[in-house]
Amino acid sequence: MGGGVSILAFTDILNHIRSTYGSASPSPQAWAIDSNLGTLIQHFTFAAVGPADQGYYTILYQLYERYQIRAWDFMNHMDWTVHTHYFAFRAWRGHRYILPDAVVGQFKGEFGPQNHWIFRYLKAVEWMAQWGTDQVKGAYSY
Repeated sequence: MGGGVSILAFTDILNHIRSTYGSASPSPQAWAIDSNLGTLIQHFTFAAVGPADQGYYTILYQLYERYQIRAWDFMNHMDWTVHTHYFAFRAWRGHRYILPDAVVGQFKGEFGPQNHWIFRYLKAVEWMAQWGTDQVKGAYSY
């Protein structure tokens, strides 16, 4: 998923699962109860940049913790958008991994002027699925 849109939609998706099939539904299914959400849902983003609501991240991280949901963000090592947003709006995604030149290098020039075009991130994901991710470097982990 992309960064901003998926971050904003994540709570809606989680609430839909909980209210339709899970613990908050009239007839909960075992696979969707609250204690199983961490194995059912993971949140992957690419080059996520926080939406302009700082309080939203607090809610998002509380959901990750409450339901033990794992979250990762992958970013091109040449992506400039991380430098162009106010520090308070930068994404804290649980884990951020930097995609080195070995992963994104064959798509140079296709990532756009700020090295942020999402369709090239899709190409990088396809490359990682085929060739592995052992060259991805952790930037930080909270």
